[in-house]
Amino acid sequence: TLGATSGSLRVFPAYETGLIKGTNVKLYITQMTTTAEVIKLVVQQLERARKEKGFPGKPVDLADFFIVASGTDHREFVLESDFHPLQLQSQMPKLHLFVKRKSDELRYSEEATNV
Repeated sequence: TLGATSGSLRVFPAYETGLIKGTNVKLYITQMTTTAEVIKLVVQQLERARKEKGFPGKPVDLADFFIVASGTDHREFVLESDFHPLQLQSQMPKLHLFVKRKSDELRYSEEATNV
C-alpha cells in the first residue's frame, strides 16, 4: 500500500475474458474509492486489453458485475457497491478480489439445479 489514505489493489476477473489465465488489474485507489468504482475501472481495463489483442468489442453492462473477496480460508463474500475495499485489505492483507458476472452466477446455479 502507498499510505494511510491510498493503496493498491489487484483484482482478478472470474469470468471469461479471452485473455491469458492469471490476467489481473492492479489499481491505485484511495480509501474513499467504492466497489462500484473499482468494478468500472477493472472492466474498462480488461475491455481495453481485449481490444488491443484484437478481440471484438462488446457492450458491457456494469450492473452485471460484482466483486467477491476471498481470504486465506477460501470463504467468499460479496462486497456491496458502496463499500470501500481498501479498508478491508488493510485488515486482511492476503485478501483476493475477483470481479464476477451476475449472469454467469445465475447460469451456473440454473445448470446445477437442472442436473
